Amino acid sequence: MKKPHLIKRGVALLVICIWAITDTARPLSAADPPASPASLPALDISTLKVPPELGEVVGSFKGGSPETFILIQDAHALPDAQRSIHQLIRYFSDTHGVRLVGLEGASTPIDGVFLQSYPEPERMRHFLGKLLDTGELSGTMTAALYSGKANSETEVFFHGIEDWTLYEKGLKLFLQAMDQEPSAPLKLNSLNEALDRDKKRIYPACFWKLTALKKILRKTVSTCSRRCRRLPSIGL
Repeated sequence: MKKPHLIKRGVALLVICIWAITDTARPLSAADPPASPASLPALDISTLKVPPELGEVVGSFKGGSPETFILIQDAHALPDAQRSIHQLIRYFSDTHGVRLVGLEGASTPIDGVFLQSYPEPERMRHFLGKLLDTGELSGTMTAALYSGKANSETEVFFHGIEDWTLYEKGLKLFLQAMDQEPSAPLKLNSLNEALDRDKKRIYPACFWKLTALKKILRKTVSTCSRRCRRLPSIGL
């Protein structure tokens, strides 16, 4: 009965050994930056444009450093936004020779060689596409997994930029806030009721009436907005 388990363990150990021996990727150091192909046009930040279907340039600043830094604003867990980020990275790589990409949520180099070597690439692409559709895979990570092979002319280096200790602290605070979310409306209602009592006691009567009307108007607008969003679902 234990023989199948031993075979699986043996295969897993063999895969790990082969991966460790053949994995020649090395971290990117400041003294060894990836070079951009000389045949591609230099990236001029003052005239930078991107395909309109992928996004827009909302601002730029030219400093004294020769390096160029491009910040892509992320909309987390939105599949369309993640696809655009993936395509933007490919655009900057293919059009301007960008070869170094920094990732949030990581602190080490990202190496996609192991997944790229999967013997059925179409099945792998289908699987990664499903993860992208459900918001479980980011556009940046997708670009890292689809990037060129090591030592190829189109290779792009992906490296995490987080201070991991600080990142974990922030993540812990976020999870704590999420745990408290169910009780937040009750606390806010209690605070609003106390605030209303103070307003009635302190504000002039005419000002309090204006405040009450403002709350009624805000509630009405919110209700109308919710109902308008439902119109397409009923064919209107």
